[in-house]
Amino acid sequence: MTSVAKPIDIRPFFNEARAFVKTIAPIIPLTSAILDDWKGPRIIYGGPSIENCNNRCEECLLFKTVGADPAQQAGFRTTLYFAAKEYLDILPSKQRCLNCKTLSQYQAAFIEYIYQRCLSQETLAVELDWVKGFKVVFLNGVYDKRILWQKEKRSKSFIVYAVLKRMKQNHDPRQEFTHRYAKKIRLI
Repeated sequence: MTSVAKPIDIRPFFNEARAFVKTIAPIIPLTSAILDDWKGPRIIYGGPSIENCNNRCEECLLFKTVGADPAQQAGFRTTLYFAAKEYLDILPSKQRCLNCKTLSQYQAAFIEYIYQRCLSQETLAVELDWVKGFKVVFLNGVYDKRILWQKEKRSKSFIVYAVLKRMKQNHDPRQEFTHRYAKKIRLI
């Protein structure tokens, strides 16, 4: 049996992520920045250019500013990660880069991935741990950690309740475990 990769603690990268977002915010209009362990610790960017993405990355101001992931880069990344076809097929938003997602697209990505791909208790638990681990760095002009923590908490519970609702509608046997585990790790 193959073990599922577990998320890393991204909290040590929070201040660095916030400082970076503050440096690019005057150049690139952003509505959100989320710190996540998505293929390594990285920033998920949201804003008008992401909402209106035409997948011509070479013309995108965000892409021109932060660039693409260099091969084999380790540690915290501010660059963009091109999505593999398997992700593009299931994620509701179709941006070519995994970390180009508005907050609502980011939530929808978790909901779709959990519902479609997390078929065992082990994979459900790990993905819920990933939900628990993300940190909102910036949202609609706000950098205040207390305010962001409240928004983050609501976002995480939204993801879990959306997954649970879908499971309930489809009489999915994973619903009970998902609810129990989400309560255990205090997502809901």
